[in-house]
Amino acid sequence: KLKKDLTFRNISYRKGEVTYLSGVSGYVKATRMTCVLGAPDAGVTTLLKTLAGRASREAVVSGEILLGGQHLDEAYGQHVGFIPKDDLHYPTLTVRETLRMSVRMRYGFVEDIYKKYLVEVIIKFLGIGGNIANTIIGDDTHRGISGGQKRRVSIATEIVAGHNIVLADLLTNGLDSKTAYDLTYQMQTVVKNSPEGKAFMISLVQPAPELLDLFDDLLVMSKGRCVYFGPLKGQDGRYLVLDFLGELGFVRPIGKSLPDYLAEISSNPVKFHKSRVPKYMVDNGTYQLLGVKEEEKGDKKNAKTNGTDDSKFILIQKHAKTIRQLQDALEKTSYSHSLMPIAEEGEEEGEVHLKIGEAKDRPNVSLQLRGMALPNACTPITTESGRAVETESSRQLHRYEVKDNEREVGYLYLIKSYKESAPYRKLGEELWLEFEERMPWEITSTIPRFTTSWFYQTFECLKREWIVQMRDRATILSEIFQSALVAIILGTVFLNLDTSQGDAQARVGLLFIILLQQIFGPQKDVPKIMAKKRVYYSQEAAGYYHGSAFFVAQTLIQIPFAIINIFIFVIIIYPLTDLNGGTGSEEFWYMFGLILMSVLTAQAYILFICSITPNAVAAQAAVPVGLVLFMITCGYLISTDDIPVYWRWLNTISFITYGFRGLMLNEFNGLALTCNDDELVPPTSESDFNIAPPNGFGGQQTCPFTSGRAYLATFDMDHFDPDEEKNQVLFYMIAFITVFNALAFWGLVLRPHELGDQEEPPRFEPESKTKRKIRTEDMKKDDMKKDVGINPGGGAGKVEL
Repeated sequence: KLKKDLTFRNISYRKGEVTYLSGVSGYVKATRMTCVLGAPDAGVTTLLKTLAGRASREAVVSGEILLGGQHLDEAYGQHVGFIPKDDLHYPTLTVRETLRMSVRMRYGFVEDIYKKYLVEVIIKFLGIGGNIANTIIGDDTHRGISGGQKRRVSIATEIVAGHNIVLADLLTNGLDSKTAYDLTYQMQTVVKNSPEGKAFMISLVQPAPELLDLFDDLLVMSKGRCVYFGPLKGQDGRYLVLDFLGELGFVRPIGKSLPDYLAEISSNPVKFHKSRVPKYMVDNGTYQLLGVKEEEKGDKKNAKTNGTDDSKFILIQKHAKTIRQLQDALEKTSYSHSLMPIAEEGEEEGEVHLKIGEAKDRPNVSLQLRGMALPNACTPITTESGRAVETESSRQLHRYEVKDNEREVGYLYLIKSYKESAPYRKLGEELWLEFEERMPWEITSTIPRFTTSWFYQTFECLKREWIVQMRDRATILSEIFQSALVAIILGTVFLNLDTSQGDAQARVGLLFIILLQQIFGPQKDVPKIMAKKRVYYSQEAAGYYHGSAFFVAQTLIQIPFAIINIFIFVIIIYPLTDLNGGTGSEEFWYMFGLILMSVLTAQAYILFICSITPNAVAAQAAVPVGLVLFMITCGYLISTDDIPVYWRWLNTISFITYGFRGLMLNEFNGLALTCNDDELVPPTSESDFNIAPPNGFGGQQTCPFTSGRAYLATFDMDHFDPDEEKNQVLFYMIAFITVFNALAFWGLVLRPHELGDQEEPPRFEPESKTKRKIRTEDMKKDDMKKDVGINPGGGAGKVEL
């Protein structure tokens, strides 16, 4: 049921005010491999993510994508696989467990024995069998397999899913040349020998020439547009892209590999146009004139330029010690080729003599640049006669204001030429004839987005989370040890609290510390949650499971470990401190349940913050801010009535407020308080202690608080029936758990998110300052040292970039 042949027509991608793709067309044909090349801002990653259905929900995507001649449906992720540039896997799962998870989630209708067999075949084929298959993936904190082996695992997870079409972004990223070649060769073996007719589209950065030869088709991107799409080689073995560029006047330096040359063409097309390369370097073989047959090279080398093919010529005279020094100067002086041709007396039409400095005792070197017109490339500042000239007598050079749009002009020239070329016309014929859209009665049956049920997905996610948790035994044991150690420390500090007034105050402090210690504990899970979030985004888009299944599993897996840690903590601290009711009493279990609810609320709050923050650093900074605000306004550090009005709303929405209130009601309800002799009021040292009332106390003393109910009044907690209010606190905590989990579900599952980092947008940044000037000789020497460009040795002027 899986479809073949992916075609895309006029794909455009816009996010906010930035356009990343515009009018990109092409196809991924069965049994063929397509290579995508381009500069970092060419939009390669954006194109692959868009074709794989991973486009940002905030982006506006236009155009047409057909899969097997049919428009896309919700099961698109089952047909097309995507390998991101980053290897996103659970670090503590083994290679075999990772692949089995992939095949179970996306081959739900196949018998389990076949799934295991398929995994073993792929493991052996990609060379990750043996001990590697039983080794964890690993990350920065867990030692696992190597980077090349991780890349093979990423490929294997898509192959075992049975996709006929796989898109890979930077497949060989971070690999050495041999490993990259072997990996791509294995992909070619899969494509050429698969009976289902598989196809791969792979983006590469600076691949080796022999690696590029493994591909059948080539797509070159530049500034979000396609500048070439077609077969890599012709029947005679020639690179068709070089013939295409040669017809446009581009030359390739001898020794520069084809992939590097195409990448630089994507970044700055003008750099390799023959108008920007000295003619003698083409004649002597330093640059290869593309698209010219061998028998034509001799004629072109000896032909005299008559000005009809190239409308402008620029002659630059400059003293130089070596040809290399002059070449470097010319490369830095991009304005020189854009000066308007000016006819001087004794000069031929179409030539300009730009004299820079004097060469008295040094040889002059003249170079002729074959130029093409660049509209609005410069604006000469003319004299009254309307001509921009150099006054030789005054040894003064007039200024030229240059608009640095050379890259943009070259890019537009390349785009326009591609739109009028034979490869573009051939692509259009193939898209509309060979890959035409199916008629309604020709549409085949579709498959669901997920091949497994929601309960099966939840079960598999829970099983995976259980394996991950149990495999990290060091963390589990350390958390248990931490709970026991903190309980012992607090228990011995607040050992055997009695019912005196001082110990009543100590009980309040102990309850506050217990609550904070448990609530702030889940902060340590922020890095793990952020790492899992990236894996979830990738796997959910790939059709592993629904987001709700992952969310439920992520929430439920925390409960048993929280129960164990909290029970160990409470069972130790309760008898040591002699809290109300004793171990095993109703108050004991109420405290255990309330602390558990507070921890689950804190975990839901942390999950919500992690779901809306872009990275772990931001999440770790944001989580404590909210918790500290909730802690300050809970009613312990400052009375509720004393909190400023503009902060009092925090007391209402703080779950710590209700947790602290519940613990206080549970501890002091029904507790009889006593006083030591030094706690009676007034003290006997008062001057009016023995004076008869109403002027004195009559020698009588009293205990300030004789019941827990009276003590609760100091915290404004005596308005309701204690038992009834304790139940209300539990209801409030359940409501907080529900609300924060709902917010976390929205942030993690429903909120638009970006699958990976957004690619940098296309831009045309000048390599130098926007304005270039030809300045006079009377500049300051200190300023001259900072200038970059052609530095004459005692001439009439200088060039500053």
